[in-house]
Amino acid sequence: MTTRGLIVRHLVMPGMLKDARQILQWIARELGPQTFVNVMPYYTPYYRADRHPEIARATTPEEWRHAIHVARAAGLVEPPSPGKEGQTPFSRSADAPCS
Repeated sequence: MTTRGLIVRHLVMPGMLKDARQILQWIARELGPQTFVNVMPYYTPYYRADRHPEIARATTPEEWRHAIHVARAAGLVEPPSPGKEGQTPFSRSADAPCS
């Protein structure tokens, strides 16, 4: 279990896979490929998001899996989940197709 260090949390936004790729590759290049990164698919449109069509929907599972694929390809590491030895979102999605 990790007890110290940096964990970067990246929220995958709908329709912004190019941005996610650039961000994740920057993290790997500038902070190092073994940086712990939590790739999150939890964006949900609230309040006045409907005024902005580009963010008026939730992130799709395919977009999240694509971001996970990019993170893995860059060598980034997902911190282990407490109580689930060896299980991380990266490993759970390892066989999932990437867009």
